[in-house]
Amino acid sequence: MLFGKGNNKNILIECGMFQGSHHHEKHNHHPFPFDISELDAAVITHAHLDHSGRLPMLIDSGYIHEKEAMDILDKELKHLHQANVTQASYK
Repeated sequence: MLFGKGNNKNILIECGMFQGSHHHEKHNHHPFPFDISELDAAVITHAHLDHSGRLPMLIDSGYIHEKEAMDILDKELKHLHQANVTQASYK
């Protein structure tokens, strides 16, 4: 997750879940380290959990700019996330 400021815009690049040990995964429940009301855009490179897994938390925390796009993508993201979880459980 990278939060950048420039040209009067605040952009979040990636919004992934922490994965691995319990120590790392507990960070998934921490608040975001920036003011969500100041966020202008979120850019996700692809739908793997480590890049997009915290998007629902971002929306639940008040981010509204791409909410309509998230509503459309939600079913597909859930499908991809479930595939990631299923694949990881077989390793």
